[in-house]
Amino acid sequence: MNDVAAVNIDAQLVDTPPAGKLVSIGNGCVCCTVRDSLAETLAELCATGSYDHVLVETTGVADPRAIAGLFTRRNAFGRSLGDFARLSSLVTVIDARHFLDEWRRGRELPPPEPGNPKPVFELMVDQAECADVLLLNKCDLVTDAEGAQVEQVLRALNPRAELVRAERGQVPCELLLDRARFDAAATLGATVDEAALVRGLQEGW
Repeated sequence: MNDVAAVNIDAQLVDTPPAGKLVSIGNGCVCCTVRDSLAETLAELCATGSYDHVLVETTGVADPRAIAGLFTRRNAFGRSLGDFARLSSLVTVIDARHFLDEWRRGRELPPPEPGNPKPVFELMVDQAECADVLLLNKCDLVTDAEGAQVEQVLRALNPRAELVRAERGQVPCELLLDRARFDAAATLGATVDEAALVRGLQEGW
């Protein structure tokens, strides 16, 4: 999926898979316009019994609640993706450097006008709020103090999530597999620690 960039840098990487077949889902976003196509494809893969795990990587502007809804909400036929597979965890990858810069800049921006699309930073915040795991990446590009500052913001946005630091996106596979954390009520209904956020703003986060 290449929905925000002018150049599809991933196209050549996935054009010829080394094994199996390539299922292309195009002309839309997996969390809205082609969400049903994603559900059908995942159900087909899981029904074969050939896979222990299926990892779904969305774009940076995707809505994780919409993806989770495929597993939790039943369609007109009374079925959901949860009948074929278990949603294990929602993982949000945070670019430590970029998040901190956007957080500081975002505090100074006026709220968007009604009907206008959300600023990218608001999407980043939404994704941080709705996650079972917050993977704080590129920690080598921030100082210890800046890393701690980002952690403070993320813990206020989502105190329930497991927070993991990483560099170059390198984490043990055991962190993502075989550790079910998703809980529909807790994950999708996570509440922000407003008091911690206000206190942090006053302290100059």
